Amino acid sequence: MNLKKFSIFFIFFYFIFNIEGNGSTPSKFKPIEKIDLYIGKNIDASYKSLKNYLTSNCSVTFGYDMKLDNNGYINSSFSEYEIINFLMKQNTSSLISCKKVKVDNLQISRFGFGTCNGKINNIDISIFKTKILNNNILDQWLYYLKSFSQKKPKLNNETRTALISGENINFVNTSKTWADKNDLDIFTVIHSSIEVAEKKKIITGNKINFSQLKKCSKFYQ
Repeated sequence: MNLKKFSIFFIFFYFIFNIEGNGSTPSKFKPIEKIDLYIGKNIDASYKSLKNYLTSNCSVTFGYDMKLDNNGYINSSFSEYEIINFLMKQNTSSLISCKKVKVDNLQISRFGFGTCNGKINNIDISIFKTKILNNNILDQWLYYLKSFSQKKPKLNNETRTALISGENINFVNTSKTWADKNDLDIFTVIHSSIEVAEKKKIITGNKINFSQLKKCSKFYQ
């Protein structure tokens, strides 16, 4: 078998077996492969995996009965033990936001997730690049989404004007949004790019978002 054929087979089997995770059930898809966090995973094991890639403390809002009436920072306002121990209880929920999460050469602008009764029920990830975006992550998200969805992306173009050095410059934001649901899970993937419209069409930024949500209730397991 030559090298080209081997590479094709490797990529095929990577996607098939990487859904471990990322296999037959949508609740086990890991948006970032090295971070062992997915819908339905326990918060204690998920945070233990995530904290290997943190560069700063994560903000957290939390409470009982879906009332998020407490807020602060993990390992600052509250100890990690306090937060995780609380969130593992029944009838608790939270929203946690971590900035500048770094996985090898990938910097994640924001890694957000929520918990319900001690398990992950919400994931919201944003990656922004000022240069050309590496599409590997986007391709993995779309590969998974398209494994159960045939919906076409929604295209959107927005223009805004900004005064720069005494000159009005039009910025065009072009985006594609894939959205669908599988059972009780809602998935959204967005790819947007910003470019200077009236100059040389120079790409100034690319952003991708992944979100997955499973509704929280006292029966959530």
